This record gives sequence, structure tokens and C-alpha cells, in this order.
Amino acid sequence: MRASSAVHNVVLPVGMTRRPPAGDLENDVRSVATMRLPPLASWPGPLLFLAVGVVYAALAQYVFWLNDPLNNGAGFWPAAGVTLAACVVVPIRRWPWILAAVALAEGAVDLAHGYPVSSVVWWVAGNTAEPAAGAALIHRFAPGGRLVPVRNLVVFFAAAAVGAVVAAVVGSGATTAVIGREWVEIVVKWAVGDALGTLAVAPLLLAGRQPPTPARSTAESVAFAGVVGGIAFMLLQDWPPEVDITLPLLVIPVLAVVGLRFGVRVAAAAGFVVAHVANVANGLGHGPFEHLSGETVHAITVLQAFVALALTVGLLVAVLVADAIERARVSERHQGVADALQRAVLPARLPSVPGLELAARYVPAPLGSATMVGGDWYDAFLLADGTVCLAVGDVMGHGIQAAVVMAQVRNGLRSLAFEIDDPAEVLAVLDRQLARDHDDVFATAIFARYRDGELWWANAGHPPLFAIRRGGSVEMPAHSPFPLLGLGTTAYGAERVALEPGDAVVVYTDGLVEQRDRPLGDGLDRLLDIARRLGPDAPDALCDSFLLEAITGRARTDDVCVLAARRAAPATVPTEPAVVVAAFDGDELTAGIVEEGNGRDPSPTSPTR
Repeated sequence: MRASSAVHNVVLPVGMTRRPPAGDLENDVRSVATMRLPPLASWPGPLLFLAVGVVYAALAQYVFWLNDPLNNGAGFWPAAGVTLAACVVVPIRRWPWILAAVALAEGAVDLAHGYPVSSVVWWVAGNTAEPAAGAALIHRFAPGGRLVPVRNLVVFFAAAAVGAVVAAVVGSGATTAVIGREWVEIVVKWAVGDALGTLAVAPLLLAGRQPPTPARSTAESVAFAGVVGGIAFMLLQDWPPEVDITLPLLVIPVLAVVGLRFGVRVAAAAGFVVAHVANVANGLGHGPFEHLSGETVHAITVLQAFVALALTVGLLVAVLVADAIERARVSERHQGVADALQRAVLPARLPSVPGLELAARYVPAPLGSATMVGGDWYDAFLLADGTVCLAVGDVMGHGIQAAVVMAQVRNGLRSLAFEIDDPAEVLAVLDRQLARDHDDVFATAIFARYRDGELWWANAGHPPLFAIRRGGSVEMPAHSPFPLLGLGTTAYGAERVALEPGDAVVVYTDGLVEQRDRPLGDGLDRLLDIARRLGPDAPDALCDSFLLEAITGRARTDDVCVLAARRAAPATVPTEPAVVVAAFDGDELTAGIVEEGNGRDPSPTSPTR
């Protein structure tokens, strides 16, 4: 064994990805992709007026042909989706062009069908108030027209419902005066029909603002196209009364699967097709629910409510999936930034010191844990007088903020170590700096100086270090516990430990001993038992053994750092160490050696224990 060696080790399990912190994700999700505004938003006012008016009049005439909304007390109204979508993508200051187009088109179509002016005025008022009320909610609580995340979809559903109810309440009185039906019945029919029109059309028109459709195979796309065609075929049949209610229910799981597999855009298109096919079937007299009749409950109202429910389920599933995908992308971005920060903080190599062997390991939190990149760090460096400084710390929290604070604490400690001899005073100054620069951010740390066989150290709320003597005994120096870094008022104490040749000292973070279902003392006792069994082995072997024996077989949710030092006989000329890169994967520690300066990735060797 060489009298002087240093083994440095950053342990990063291959293929690991971790989640970012739950906080502040909502804002990041909203900004994952900035969608380009549709051309409609930049059209001149007269062109916008003409386009909305023509489309509205065409859809209104289509509905008159489809189911005679007046005699049926209103029904499916896809024009409501067109006007809402237009108001969503256009700035509020340009709404007068849209609302004027709606008023003119509604009035012209109604008057062309011979309805009295007194009633037409109320219908115009209701249908112009509808998009204004719904789009105002969206502009206020979910601007931009995106249905993702789920919060935006809920706002969209609320906008569709509020706009439909406003139109129904305003316009139903005029309908009652013309056809003599009950006002409540007409309000229900009108509100359900307009809400369905919004759900069927608006998401399709806003598709360009939704997340891209997931890539699927041609075979799967053709298969689902056939399924949608099958839905149309089913809805266009004259089913016997005993199955007329149950068979249409198959629409709901099919639309849910479309949303799950193909995303928001395709779910919107599928909902548009189903809504129109169902209403065409109803208009032709052989759609579902045709056997239902009565003064207040009609097949057309039941149909609109059922299709609205089916579209709601399909959109909800699609948005949930898209939301999860976008959060995963944000997580990857957070993960990459935090990983880069943490890699920058961990030393590239440990110093080569005559008479002292060093080794360190870092193991990130396991895949799927809630902690992602943690605040654990370690450091070892030489001062000009030959003193070796050792430090291990842990910043409370995880993610980018923890990584940033970790870098500040590590760099601050390094700077102070060159100016202040006493480790306790170094931690006291660091404590005040952390309290000054951050609110409610805390950290733990052990800082030690080693020179001529003596370790001079101080502890700020960190798990205690311990020494493994050459004869196999283990000592955990008794000391009064000191508070965390970040309080700003703490005076710390320092202790000295003599290390004879062959003695080792181990410093670590709480991830090595802490378990949520057991007291911290149990983890410390287990660690000391392992240390007694191992004895003062080489530092790299000690680190590997502690990781394997202390971590294996228990649930772990936190990062782990281990730093070991052993006093050895001094060497006249220290040997430049190789760099060992290892990966802790389950119960095995795989390692590879990279020759100095060749820049190659390590080739895995046989598992070592």
C-alpha cells in the first residue's frame, strides 16, 4: 500500500433522473412553451369582423337545418365555441369587432327566418354577452388559451358554463314568448346546448396553443381513426330502447383513451367529430335517446348533456397527461441545473498529502425519491503551511435553491479557512453570513484542520464524526451539540483529536444514518458497529463498505456523502493518484479507473465490496 494516496469518487447512478421540488412548478409549467399567436390575433378589425360574422352565420344556419332550435327550445350551438375562441386569442380592446359581428350575424339569421324583432333583440343580447362573459374569465385566470395545466382546463370549463348560463338567462324569455314553453325548460336546453358547442369547437380552434400531439405509430393512428368511425356508426343507428341508453356510454372510455394516447389536440378533434355526428344523427331522427320524451325532458337535451360529459372526460384525461409530461420536462431542466451546480461544488480531486490517505464518496438520492438533487457536499484542500482542511455539510432542502446555497456555503468556508485558524470561528462567521444573505435557510457542517497527527474540528448541527483506531476500537468524541448554520447568533466550540499512524477518521452526512421510521441514534449505533467490524481500513475501502452496509436493504430518500482520512507513514514523494469513478446500484458498487488526463469514460469492472 502506498504511504500517500488520495482516492476521489463522485457516485452518480447510471441513468438516474430525479424530480425537482414541488414548489414553484406551476409557474415553470406555464412557461415551458411560448405558443405563437394565431393569425386571427393580428388581423385588421374589418377582416376580423367579416371572418367571425361569416362563420357565425354559417354555423347558425347549419343548426337551423339540424334541429330547428326555436321549436326545440334551443340545442347544440357550435357558434358559441367560435366566438369564445376568438375572444380568447384577441386582445380585449378588439372585442367590439367580434361582438359586433356576432350581433349582426345573429340578427340577420333570425330575421331571415321570420322571427319578431322583439325576440331577436334578446337573442342578440344573449349571444353577444356569452363570449364576453366566458372569455373575461379566461383572460383573468388562465390567459393565453392554453388548456394545460389542469387549472387552465377548469377555468375553461367554468367559462363555458358561465357564458352558456348568461346567454340562456338573457335570451330564454324571448323564446318563451314566441313558442310558449316554460322558461326554466328553455334555460336548461339553451345552457346545455351552448356549453356543448363551446366544448366541441373552442378546444379545436385553440389547438395550436396546446402541447404537441405525442408521436404515435401509423398503425395506432389508423386503428383509432377506425374507432372514431365506429363511434359515428354506433351513434347513427336506430338502437332498440333497451340498449339505446347503455351503448352510447361506450363513447366515454373511447374518448378517454384518445386523450390518453394522442394528447389534447387529437382529443379536441375527436370531441368535435363526436358532437357533430351525434347531433346530425339526432337531426335525422335516429340518434341515441330518441325514445325519451316529455314536456321537460327531451332527447335533444339528454343528448347534449351526455356528449358534453363525454367531451369533458376526454379533455380532462388529455390535459392530465399533457400536464404530467410538461412537469417531467420542467423536472429534467431543474435536474440538469441542480446537477451541474452540485458537480461544480464537489472537488475535482482530493489533495495528495504525504502521510495522509483520503477518499470520498457521494451518492445522490435514489430515482423516484422526492428529494432530487440534495444539499450534501464535501471538500478537502491544502493550505500554504501544509494544513489539510476537511469539510462535510448539508443544506436544508433540495433542488436548485439548495445547490446554490450549497455552493455559497462551500466557497465561503474555503475563503474563511485561509483567513481564520480556529474552526469554531470559521463556522461562526459562516453562520452570520448565511443568516445575513438568506431568510429561513439553514445548513449543517463539520470543518476540521489536520496537521502533524492532530485533527482540530468544530461542528455546526451535523452528525458527529468518529475515529477508528489502529487496534479496531471506535471513538465518537463527546461534544456539546451546537445549532445549525443560519441562525446568525451562534458561538461554536472546537475540539482536538490525536490520530496515531493507522488511525482513521470518518465524516458523513445524515443520509448515511437517518431513517424516517427509526431514531437517529439507531442509525449511529449501526454505523459504529460497522466501523468496529471493518477496522481502520484504507479510506476508499472504508467509504465503499459504509455505503454498501449502511445503505443496502433500507429505504433511502436522501443524498449521502462520506469523507474518510487515515494517517499513514509519511512518503517522501507522494504518488499522483488515479481517479476512481464508481456507481452505487442497488447492492453492488461498480467501479472503473480513468487514467490521468486521457478523458475516457470509465469501463466498469467487477463489483467490489
